[in-house]
Amino acid sequence: MYKENKGISIIIPVYNAEKYIKECIDALFAQTFRKNLEYIFIIDKNSTDSSEQIVENAVKNKQNTVILKPKDGCSQGYNRNIAIEYASKDYIGFCDSDDYMDYDFYERLYDYAQICDADIAIGCTLLINDLTKRVFNKAEFPFSIEYLPSKIFSYLRWNTVWDKIYRTKMVKENVDIRFSEGVMHEDNIFVINAVYRANKVITVPGSYYSWRRYPSSVSSISPDSEKYRNDAFIVFSEILDSIEKMKLPLQEKSAIIKQVMPWAKLAYIDEEKTNYLTKRIMEVLGENLNFN
Repeated sequence: MYKENKGISIIIPVYNAEKYIKECIDALFAQTFRKNLEYIFIIDKNSTDSSEQIVENAVKNKQNTVILKPKDGCSQGYNRNIAIEYASKDYIGFCDSDDYMDYDFYERLYDYAQICDADIAIGCTLLINDLTKRVFNKAEFPFSIEYLPSKIFSYLRWNTVWDKIYRTKMVKENVDIRFSEGVMHEDNIFVINAVYRANKVITVPGSYYSWRRYPSSVSSISPDSEKYRNDAFIVFSEILDSIEKMKLPLQEKSAIIKQVMPWAKLAYIDEEKTNYLTKRIMEVLGENLNFN
């Protein structure tokens, strides 16, 4: 049994992020909660730019900081799964190396998670333009802090991992709360299973994480690419397998499927995959939802 310390272990996977990683690190070390934060940077072995050197120089002599360099495997999902085992605080957070957040982001999430004894605390997301930092989308809940009831999946905006913190004990003790490896959309299965396992989930207004979108970012890979479509098929299949086992009302299972459909519909690559997914949805929901 691991010994937990109060605070948040923040996992930051790093891959070819030299243009933005310093701004991300500055935001992390400027957090009002920094004495209670543990920073776990994990360098992807296939990173080819100067990200690794930037991280090492920026965190030199900093306390509560770990740099991991796994020799096997790669991808955000693999790296995050490795880093989870090193987390020593009682909550885990995730930050992409090209993003940043309000200086009180983690303190607000942690304080309210403690007050409410919540397994997951959800903040707000600002989707920002790379050059102008103009906000062109905002994901926040239309109500203040409260426990989300059984219809939680109907409330979720995105299954993104970095706008939330998660109780470490819950994550480590449930092996299904892990990331898909080697594919895009890797965080969907993590978030869906974490929310399902949680006893209490709260929302925290006024706490903003800025998600940067730019042409070369992983999340901006063309939906027309073969990788995007194949990865969508793999992850969507995993999600269907997972929710089939969940003891949820059909309405909530349907909400999960509809929530991921903006990208999952690209999994319908050809007739064979379309037939397979149609059959699986019927098995999971007992009905045929036509998302084509």
